[in-house]
Amino acid sequence: MTIEFFLFGGLILAWAFGRNNFSNVFGTAVGTGIVSFKFAAFLTGLFLLLGAFFNSSGTSVTMSELAHFDTLSGAFSFSIIVTMMMMLLTRLSIPASVAQVSIGALIGWNLALSNDIVWDQVIDIFLGWFYSPLIACSFSFILFKIMRLFLQKYPVPLLRRDMWVRVLWVFVGSFTAYSLGANNLPVLMTPFSQMVGQVPELSLLFSMAAGLGCLMASKKVIRMLSFKLFPLSSVESLIAGFSSALTLLLFSFHNGLFPALPISISASLVGSIVGISFAKGGYGLRGEALLSIVLSWIWAPLFSGLLSYAFILIMNFWGM
Repeated sequence: MTIEFFLFGGLILAWAFGRNNFSNVFGTAVGTGIVSFKFAAFLTGLFLLLGAFFNSSGTSVTMSELAHFDTLSGAFSFSIIVTMMMMLLTRLSIPASVAQVSIGALIGWNLALSNDIVWDQVIDIFLGWFYSPLIACSFSFILFKIMRLFLQKYPVPLLRRDMWVRVLWVFVGSFTAYSLGANNLPVLMTPFSQMVGQVPELSLLFSMAAGLGCLMASKKVIRMLSFKLFPLSSVESLIAGFSSALTLLLFSFHNGLFPALPISISASLVGSIVGISFAKGGYGLRGEALLSIVLSWIWAPLFSGLLSYAFILIMNFWGM
């Protein structure tokens, strides 16, 4: 089989990643009618590429310490397993984290093959998943308070405010996509980059596949973040998007304050939304929707780990 065939497995994963994670980038803006869907999908694909191309070295190194792939068939099989989990989460209307699903699958994969696991690194990643929504929650809480004070002191007419929100959302959404490309796209590419090297063409192909997934984004996941979890106004959606993007970028490179770790953009965005809810007194936050998302942060990586572990055992049993 050719390298193109095996690479197709990674591109399918990138497509599933884009289809779900578009909601974490422009989902609240599209859901509230601030930015058009097609324009948002174009910007997401473009800045995913730029983030992966210019700033992916941090999480690439971290993933390479955990991933042990020496065949393209292994990278293909692993990508299909993660794709299945991403599609399941999308089907359940849950904003998914490819970082959480992939790390869980990697642990199961390495355990089944008796590969060495850098547990210190795994613990750091788990702690990053815990800290990141708290950091994003703090950012959005503070920014909301500042924004409210500013608008009280310097009232802006509603039409002018909406115009500025639309303009700012283009920058915030692009910044979010860039951060996501820098932090999460290396998670998808690492199994293949270990085989073919970290060539620019790999970033281009995966970004294009993710962009195609954005064009086919799940409206159910968008509605979950825009309305079912907490009803956001246009300004609130802007604050939530910026807070989650800033959190994601902080963990995308070694900066002396935070380590470069693949973290969950969905957890950061949910943390940002919760922060806004807290800033408004906690009213309007739907506990049932929040619980279903938080529980997915536990069962999704666990189930993906069990799935990859079972896959290896079946392949060994059949002598493949």
